[in-house]
Amino acid sequence: MYQESKVRREKKINFTLLELLVVISVIAILFALMLPALNSAREKAKSAQCLNNLKQCGTMAASYADYHDGKITLLHSGVTWSRNLYDTLSLQGAPRFFSCPKTSDNTGWTKRDPYRTYGTFCANGDPKFAYFANSGKTPYVRIFEEGDYLVYLILQKAKSPSVSALFFDSFKSDGTQWMETQVCYRDDSFPYVTLRHSNRIGTVYLDGHASLKTMHGFLSNCYTAYLDYVGYNSGMCFRDSSLNVIENVKH
Repeated sequence: MYQESKVRREKKINFTLLELLVVISVIAILFALMLPALNSAREKAKSAQCLNNLKQCGTMAASYADYHDGKITLLHSGVTWSRNLYDTLSLQGAPRFFSCPKTSDNTGWTKRDPYRTYGTFCANGDPKFAYFANSGKTPYVRIFEEGDYLVYLILQKAKSPSVSALFFDSFKSDGTQWMETQVCYRDDSFPYVTLRHSNRIGTVYLDGHASLKTMHGFLSNCYTAYLDYVGYNSGMCFRDSSLNVIENVKH
């Protein structure tokens, strides 16, 4: 009887182990099937958060302009547009809405490092694109004196606010978000407009709406709003979702 009882226990143990292996296998298969859906849901959540961030930035920029004769200062003596908004609107802490949730280093914006924010045009030293801001044909004004830039935007001069990009995804090759977006290609270390969200660019426009744009959709908007007025035909540079540079994309 003892031997019979031992055999029963062994059989029960063997059956339990087999059952456990089956369960583990089923869980692994289900996880593999669900992983793409989970990644997709995570990406959609980050895209939605990015649009919400941009919308908040656009709303605050409009509030800033109300107190500054319709002007939005984008860069002044090293002080970025985000730091201007932070100080002028008396914000506190380290607001997360100044940064895209897909910045790779996860540090985001801080008062001490305000360049880690959404990109904007003309807040850079791109010599090929200086005419864009100095032509008098766009809302942008850029003044360079004694080594410092003053860059601002005049809302009343915007001819097509609904397609005039204000702030947008702009990244360096290492995944660091950076505001000094280059339009013409310089080298791989510079930030360019980036297709950070499923091959789309998070963008807020001068009329206050935010959307995800394809590369050619964003480019078309820029030509309609700005570039057609200055005869610019050198194309724009972008980064794809893997942060590789796409040079001189033309309208």
